[in-house]
Amino acid sequence: MQKNGFITSALLYGMLSLFLVLMLGSLAILSNRKFSMDKLKEASINDTNKNEEVEEVTTDIAYNYIANGKDFDEDGRYVYEGKSPNNYITFNTETWRIISLEPDHTIKIMRNDNIGGKAYNEPKAGEDNSNILNWDASNSLHNYLNGEYLNNPSTTNSLLAYHNFDTGFITGENLTSADIKALVQNTTWNSKVGLINMSDYLNSNSDDQCRTFDGFNGKENCKETTYISDTLTLTTNGGSDNENNVYAITKEGYQEGYQLVGVENSYAVKPVVYLKSGVKINLKKEPSGEEGNPYIIS
Repeated sequence: MQKNGFITSALLYGMLSLFLVLMLGSLAILSNRKFSMDKLKEASINDTNKNEEVEEVTTDIAYNYIANGKDFDEDGRYVYEGKSPNNYITFNTETWRIISLEPDHTIKIMRNDNIGGKAYNEPKAGEDNSNILNWDASNSLHNYLNGEYLNNPSTTNSLLAYHNFDTGFITGENLTSADIKALVQNTTWNSKVGLINMSDYLNSNSDDQCRTFDGFNGKENCKETTYISDTLTLTTNGGSDNENNVYAITKEGYQEGYQLVGVENSYAVKPVVYLKSGVKINLKKEPSGEEGNPYIIS
């Protein structure tokens, strides 16, 4: 009887010991699994931090990156010229072209495609001055660009700088590039959105003879040596003190690539803006400014 009790006790102790061993083993496994999970989580956090560090070094100040290796003029500007310069830039998820790098480190750009037809001054019933070239009029293209266009939710205007747009009249004949620059700068308007001026258009030409202004004396193929060529695209400048006309760039008809048009009629509009000096560019694809590899504002 005592022997049977001893055996029963031994079995109980054995089962209890086995149970304790199994419990301790399970706890050890759970502990190791938790340790492994903690390590994986830590590794994941480290990888995320590394990715963030990589992201930080894949951007640069746009002006600094684009200006590298460029030969600037005596005024501290770099102006893109020729038929196919590498001046493509993506801004606001749209394709633009860089007109120039400015002395204040802003970047002057023009939308590659026009936003449709607009009159320089929209005619207003009962107003005699509807067909007068007036950048400040309530019905002017300037007010549209800096109002409805700029305030559109799809427009990223926080990256745009207020800047002077040259709106002076071009008067006289046989004008040099310097003459034209001085004339268009006689009048300026400070805003965020404007149009290209005739000085920038002429200086975009890689043919030196096309940078002078001879009125409408035809020049052979001047419109073929600049990337700024479109069907009647408005500029900021009127001609010969005629307040009813403004210069427009054209690839049709005139060999010079420009002509005077009435301010009350609708023509293509390509907005021009200045990107702030501190905007950043995405370097992930090592952008070159080519059409297939544009600079991308981040």
